[in-house]
Amino acid sequence: MLPLAHARLLAAGLPIPDVLVSSDQVARGKPAPDSYLLAAERLGADPAACLVLEDAPSGIAAGCAAGMTVWAVTTTHAPAELGDAHRIADGGLPEVLTELSRRAAPSGRSRSRS
Repeated sequence: MLPLAHARLLAAGLPIPDVLVSSDQVARGKPAPDSYLLAAERLGADPAACLVLEDAPSGIAAGCAAGMTVWAVTTTHAPAELGDAHRIADGGLPEVLTELSRRAAPSGRSRSRS
């Protein structure tokens, strides 16, 4: 899976991140938290200090089960399907990136909507 992920990132003009976890590296896929917990471990980060950006209910469930803050983007599902996220950015990824640029870190686990 990693070669495919690398190819897609390069095709999109995005850099390869230092830590990239693919489904073949974990025993259980989403909605299990395994991939997010492995990524946090490889980053040396406390899961509670991590922010997950997700576009699907199974990924939101995985991030929440990992104890991470989850922000959803409405790129593949309607906001009503993403209700378990801590925040839903109706404008998609650009809105999330704008919000992140205004904050140093997530301010908590309140369930706000934009």
